[in-house]
Amino acid sequence: MLYGNGDLLKSMQISMRAGQDSDCNPASTGGVLFTRLGFSQLPADFTNGLDRSQKWDFTSYNFDALIDVCEKLARQVVLQEGGRIEKDASGADVLVIPVRQPQPGPLEQSWQPGPIANSTFTDQQLKQINQRTSHLARDLIKFAPGWQVTDCIDSPDLGLVPTVQGKKNVLFTFPADQQTPCRLTQTIQLPAASQKVLHLVVSYSIGSWDLIVKANHKVLLDQNISGDTTPSGWSEVTVDLSAFAGQETYLELLNQPAYSQFPGAYWASIKLEDKP
Repeated sequence: MLYGNGDLLKSMQISMRAGQDSDCNPASTGGVLFTRLGFSQLPADFTNGLDRSQKWDFTSYNFDALIDVCEKLARQVVLQEGGRIEKDASGADVLVIPVRQPQPGPLEQSWQPGPIANSTFTDQQLKQINQRTSHLARDLIKFAPGWQVTDCIDSPDLGLVPTVQGKKNVLFTFPADQQTPCRLTQTIQLPAASQKVLHLVVSYSIGSWDLIVKANHKVLLDQNISGDTTPSGWSEVTVDLSAFAGQETYLELLNQPAYSQFPGAYWASIKLEDKP
């Protein structure tokens, strides 16, 4: 919006060419700028082809009905937030919006939602709502039962992959961002006389990543996984857990971004085994 310098089409083109969500982003850019100008001030190129009577698929709204609902909602929000609606000299409504200092909200990850705020559902109704498990979480249950996943990108392109470098049913993970590792976690009770090891078989997709293994928040292994460290394509890692015998142990496997734009991790095996 800023780089368009007031040119509506240029702003939309920049939003589209920037990639990622290339249909929604230019639409959102245009929507904000169009609203700022007002419908009557838009160039004819943006309004000539508009069919105001046609309803959008799967809705009961046409253009005018949608505008009517948006206006009603805007009025409600202004009044709810302490504003008011006045009349100008010509009798037209003027929305007086209170000015506030912006306050950034806390980061909310869609795959780790917090408690529901201001819910209109009763507790009994909420129990009847089935939330879909993420694609990656479902695949992890099949691949390594008992493990949970957090801070990973959830995409149909990730999760279980039929074949990777000669191994079948490989789990493919990718960190949420360059600062946040993808985490596979599990809490287990190790027997008092336990001599257990964690056996992992891992590889990399394109770039490198760091495999970090923790037990009760203590780092047991920190190993780079790349072409230099997996000359045969895969790296087999064994982590001794005997020091935690008799303890409830919280295990963490981190797919930690290293110095790569593509820190995707392949997991061919995650198993708890007896110490040889």
